[in-house]
Amino acid sequence: MLVSTDVLEGRLATYEELLLKWSASLNLVSKNTLNDIRRRHFADSLQLTPFLKPEDSVIDIGAGAGFPGMVLAMAGFNLTLVESDQKKCVFLENVSRETQTPVKIVCDRIENFVTEDKTFDVVCSRGVASLSTLISWSTHLVEKEKSKGLFLKGENVVSELKEISSDKFSKIESVSNPGSYIIQYQY
Repeated sequence: MLVSTDVLEGRLATYEELLLKWSASLNLVSKNTLNDIRRRHFADSLQLTPFLKPEDSVIDIGAGAGFPGMVLAMAGFNLTLVESDQKKCVFLENVSRETQTPVKIVCDRIENFVTEDKTFDVVCSRGVASLSTLISWSTHLVEKEKSKGLFLKGENVVSELKEISSDKFSKIESVSNPGSYIIQYQY
């Protein structure tokens, strides 16, 4: 982590309060995960930290409620969150402000998002689309053979892996959610 444990814990406590408050009116996460936010969402997101370098520029596509991107930003990583839902973008902006977490939030579809001569070192995502779709959506944002994808995937991942080149990915078991995986993909 790039910030102290105390700073991260303070940010996560505020995030948890905001998530509970906003979830009453906005469908941010499944209601049955609200009683286990720390493990189900925060720990799930933070398990990507060993795969990141402090200097990495990271983009979270389909950021939703901010997992994994907002949590990684809270830990001190350089994040850009792309989300197409305006209400979720307002939520993310509120979380950033209330937790004093520096993060760039882009309210647009990932297919429309264009950077000015910038590529990202890491693309991450959780619960947005199939692996082949995620890779297709993000190829214009990465540098081939340098950038990597870190995708948090559930039990369906076995069928999704059949759609992509087997020499470009590794499957790592999730430490926070049994039956789930981190898929590391080399662009």
